[in-house]
Amino acid sequence: MSAPRTRVFALDGRGLAVFRIAVGLFLLADVASRIPDLEAHYTDQGAMPRALVEAEHPPPVLFRAFFASGEAAPTAALLGLLAVASGFLTAGRFTRSATFVCWLLFCSLVARNPYVVNFGDRIFRVILLWSIFLPLGSFLSLDAQRRDRSPPLSVLSGGSAAYLIQIITIYVYSGLLKSDPIWTEGQAVRVALLFDQLTRPLGRALAEWPAVCELLTYGTLFFELVIVLLVFLPFRTGFFRVLAVASAIAFHMGIALTMRIGHFPFLCMAAWLPLLPPAFWERVIGGQTVLEQSAPERRGVGPADLLAGLLIGWVTIVNLASLNPPDETWVPRPLLEAAEQLALDQQWSTFAPHPNRIDGWFVISGRLPDGLLVDLQREDEPPTWLKPEDPGAVFPNPRWMGSMVKLHVNRDRSQQKESLATYLCRRWNRDHPPERRIDHVSIDYVQELTLLDGTEDRPLRMVLLRKECPDQDPASDRHEGRVPAP
Repeated sequence: MSAPRTRVFALDGRGLAVFRIAVGLFLLADVASRIPDLEAHYTDQGAMPRALVEAEHPPPVLFRAFFASGEAAPTAALLGLLAVASGFLTAGRFTRSATFVCWLLFCSLVARNPYVVNFGDRIFRVILLWSIFLPLGSFLSLDAQRRDRSPPLSVLSGGSAAYLIQIITIYVYSGLLKSDPIWTEGQAVRVALLFDQLTRPLGRALAEWPAVCELLTYGTLFFELVIVLLVFLPFRTGFFRVLAVASAIAFHMGIALTMRIGHFPFLCMAAWLPLLPPAFWERVIGGQTVLEQSAPERRGVGPADLLAGLLIGWVTIVNLASLNPPDETWVPRPLLEAAEQLALDQQWSTFAPHPNRIDGWFVISGRLPDGLLVDLQREDEPPTWLKPEDPGAVFPNPRWMGSMVKLHVNRDRSQQKESLATYLCRRWNRDHPPERRIDHVSIDYVQELTLLDGTEDRPLRMVLLRKECPDQDPASDRHEGRVPAP
């Protein structure tokens, strides 16, 4: 195979090193962000006890680490272990082993509470998987300092090809799944920016410019379906890779500035770093020149390359299946179920087939002994049905907001609602004196439709839950792993 063509699937070792450091730091930050909600999201005393998860979403056998205990201390220990592995990954010590441990524990963490999973978690899951097949510790690492000889500058392997295909797959299938006419009519970005729960102030200001939003809508489709494919061109590979990576970073920076969706855009930006060509890293970090790096080091095909090829082929089949409704897929169901057991299942329907046009806000209230109501989100204030200035900022973080949105969308999940209400009762009563404890909790959603003509839709008040608080000691109350009765 000629050098230009082999370079299409090659990755620069210095880019992999910077990518490794970024992923390790993001993973450490992710673990830290989950600690305040450890009890609420990952213990049997929280809103999602293990029995409820196992009844609705049985976890894969390989990813049951966070199901070993429903108590806070063992769960915190597992999060600590994930943080330690992330530290080793960042420093580049025992890099491949640390990467595998990070992937295994992170997939287990995601399986523990699927209701707080977001697209950033899905990105984390796939890049950690393919990172196992990449020499992330070849440069800027403690492992590299202990080697006697310099590693090859360029990496060409089954792992590098699989990683490249995976990154491009995310965007191409996201673009293909945007099938609603609202995309081809140029209105999708404006609808997304009018969704108050996710939008930042800059996004709301941008939504006032329909012509700009129309341009951004078509630009999104062009980026996902055309620009990303430039990385596969066998000529002027370096130039087109820089163009694709710069476009991706600009694309995700725009998302980060206008929308409140957690670490997703930043992690995506980091995922593109390994695709930058050697000429870029020569200027930034130094090392061999482009002329010295005329072609990647060639070696025989080993078991790791064959395994990476098998897995990326499997992932390609899974993504092809996602283009059809589940009941119309041509892929045998056992093959898709086996993919779920290995965390190879993928669905890249970001704002697809269309952005959500059903907006609104939550009102969560409790009843005090004297009959007065208190807003459980804004302590010591009575509940109000007026629209908050920033509906998304009402929740402490995007995971809480995402889980509540799923609660509204999946209104038939009565056991999940019961479990959440029980947790809200327990948390409030544990932190307040007897005269301020609540005996009843209500969860309502005020729904409004996103209108593009500038008018306000008439809000519709929807009752999601009414529940009496359990009559038990708030200091010692526990779920004990039981699923609440519907």
